[in-house]
Amino acid sequence: MQSPVSMLMSSDDLVVAERSHTLLEIWELMVESSIQHIPIVEGDELVGLLSSWDIARYAVDNGSAALGAILAGDAMERNLVRLHPKATLREAADKLADGGFHALPVADDDNALVGILTSTDIIRYVATGRLRDE
Repeated sequence: MQSPVSMLMSSDDLVVAERSHTLLEIWELMVESSIQHIPIVEGDELVGLLSSWDIARYAVDNGSAALGAILAGDAMERNLVRLHPKATLREAADKLADGGFHALPVADDDNALVGILTSTDIIRYVATGRLRDE
């Protein structure tokens, strides 16, 4: 588990959204892309994260019709726990477990989003022993 997260994270065709997207637009992106978490960016900079659970909670609290009026910038998690591409899988697993997270964005020294690592990525690695680049 000393391999860097850059060897396991999703980075190709990374699906992202902007603060100005509505929760409905983001939900549709998630369904279309079969993903549960979406980084929110401003240019290349990571500024937030939304999960399908976050959107479901907004739908329950405000009614599903309200999803078209709520912006990502108002609903996203801003106080992110991030990973650096050189962080080890052990560090990533610890952060996921300690924080009760299912996904962590991976950002470089300039806070530019370079990928996302999910608990599914780590489980797949533990089960198969294979890194993404192998």
